[in-house]
Amino acid sequence: MLGVLNSSVAMWLFTKLLAKLQGDFFEPSAIFMEKFPIPVTTDVSQIEKLVERILTAKRGNPQKDVSALEQEIDELVYKLYGLTKEEIAIVEGQK
Repeated sequence: MLGVLNSSVAMWLFTKLLAKLQGDFFEPSAIFMEKFPIPVTTDVSQIEKLVERILTAKRGNPQKDVSALEQEIDELVYKLYGLTKEEIAIVEGQK
C-alpha cells in the first residue's frame, strides 16, 4: 500500500480529484478519501521489494537518489490501475 500511496497515480488523484487546496496546501478529508480507488491485486511482491529497496537506500543515505526505483513503482501502479498511454501522459503532466 505504501508504494501505491506514494506513486504518481495517487499524487495525481489526490491533487486533482480527492483534496481541496487550502492556501498552499492540499487538505485531505474523509469525504474525498472515500473515493480513493484501491486497486485489487494479490501479487504486490514487486512493489513491496522496490519499497524495501528505497527504504534501505534512504536509511543509509537520506539524500540518495531513488527516482529510478520510484519510476519502476509508478510503472507497476499504472498496470494495477490499467491505465492507457494517454492516461499515463495525463498523470505525468504531459497533457
